[in-house]
Amino acid sequence: MFKVPGSMKTVYSAQQIKKAINLKQNWQTLLKSQQQAFIDFSKGLVQVPPPLQMHFEKARGDCHVKAGFKKDGDIFAVKIATGFYQNTLKNLPAGDGAILVFCQQTGLLKAILCDGGYLTTLRTAIAACIAAKTTPWKIQRIGIVGTGQLAAQLLELFHLCNPHAAFKLWGRSFEKAKNLASAYTNADVNESIEELVSNCDLIITTTANSSPIINLNYVHQKTHIIALGADELGKQECDPKLFQHADVVIVDSKKQAQFFGDTFYALQSGLISYDKLQELGPIIETGISRDAKVIISDFTGIAAQDIAIAESTLKLLKKEQ
Repeated sequence: MFKVPGSMKTVYSAQQIKKAINLKQNWQTLLKSQQQAFIDFSKGLVQVPPPLQMHFEKARGDCHVKAGFKKDGDIFAVKIATGFYQNTLKNLPAGDGAILVFCQQTGLLKAILCDGGYLTTLRTAIAACIAAKTTPWKIQRIGIVGTGQLAAQLLELFHLCNPHAAFKLWGRSFEKAKNLASAYTNADVNESIEELVSNCDLIITTTANSSPIINLNYVHQKTHIIALGADELGKQECDPKLFQHADVVIVDSKKQAQFFGDTFYALQSGLISYDKLQELGPIIETGISRDAKVIISDFTGIAAQDIAIAESTLKLLKKEQ
């Protein structure tokens, strides 16, 4: 942490942020804060402009900028997050990022959270936990598709939220999936994604794929799919026909789902109508019918999450001082 000369701005490093957030101690508080963010968003209490997205084809990278504020809050936040997926070949991080926190009354910059994308990964994993809690059956087997930072964060967080579940992993690199699973006694690797989907009642996808990897014919039982990877146009993880087959389709933002994410492809192809979409905020409060057998939660990320995680992080950082 250091103060910027001539100002009240405080800059926090990723190391400081990770040290302040002890998930074993704070996961329930963080989850509660994120739940409220989704509820407030759907009630129109959070002002959120359309996200800015940039795609860099040569570098196989993207940059997302999300901003917003809670109408009765003290701050507004601007979050920048990048994902450059070939960086690992250069021994570089696969992404970076920061959250700028401003005073809502004066417009002055209060803090810079140089989180390196950690807070985006964390709040995304928490969103999956929140969605999983709405599942109207007891979750026994959790499948995670992908082997990157988000997959690792999901494993850590879901072991706290669902400690008695069994975990199944699949990734294009069997060795990476095996290494990820090796840290947990109740996690192992499936050799195919079809095997993972058919054997799990909760599946979470975390890839940057450009075409569907979960097909309709993989689903044979009660299944809740939480799709997290397709956060911009051009990314896709789920067969659009899955949405037609689903009893419930949940999104973080109905407006945003019209423009990108897996839901976009189902809407564009006419397989479902806009009326079928339900936002996570109301679902948290009302729950899902026990008659539902196939549920899809498709999240592209909203600024309300970033505002809430920034506020929670600043509180925890102040405790460290």
